[in-house]
This record gives sequence, structure tokens and C-alpha cells, in this order.
Amino acid sequence: MKKVIAALLCSSVVLALLVPHSVVFAEEDDSEMETVELDLSDLEEMGPDYVEESKYSLIVTTSGGNLNVRDWPITGNIIATLPNGTIVDTPYKTKDKAHVDGWIWIDVPVEGYVCMDYLKYPGGR
Repeated sequence: MKKVIAALLCSSVVLALLVPHSVVFAEEDDSEMETVELDLSDLEEMGPDYVEESKYSLIVTTSGGNLNVRDWPITGNIIATLPNGTIVDTPYKTKDKAHVDGWIWIDVPVEGYVCMDYLKYPGGR
């Protein structure tokens, strides 16, 4: 139910962004009536240079050793190693980065390429 409400709220917010000075209301369910009012006219408009980078978090899952981080996929120099269980982030868009099957660019905790064979999504996805 909360996912549906969040989706409705997000679509309402998007609509409200298109209609200046609009007010968005959301209700969670009938048993706990709570109305949230957001006056979006108070928000500052973001300029054309603003870019929000979505990120995905992954967990290093090796069989005991460290995961090599390279400056280039497959044959690049090893620039760091990450222990099992380390959480890494990868941006959704990797402009000007190499795109090699089975390899991914990470930018947290260090920038470089890692092999996808040793990464899992949190929650086992």
C-alpha cells in the first residue's frame, strides 16, 4: 500500500511541478488519516546545469579474498582492493567510461572498474 501511495504522491508532485503554485495532498490509509500539504511554490527552480545522478549500491561478495579495482576493465592496473562485504556505488550514467560486458564502473568508495561476478544487489536481487 505504501508503494502505491508513494507512486501516487510522486506523480502528483510531478504534476505539481508542471503547474506552478499547486498544492499536493496525500493520504496513507483510512485508519490513520494524515494529510500532508506541500506548497511547491516555495522551492527554488533548478537551472539547466543541474544534473541528478542516480546511483545503485552493490555489495562485494568474494569467496574470502579482496576484489580488485582496476583503472580499465579486464587488463587495467589494479588501483585498489575491496574486502568482502564492502558496499560500492555505481552511477546510473557512466558518460565517457568504458562499457565492457561483465565489468562496471564504481565511484564509491574508490573510482575504477570491477568485475560484476563478485557483486550482488542488497537483499539478494
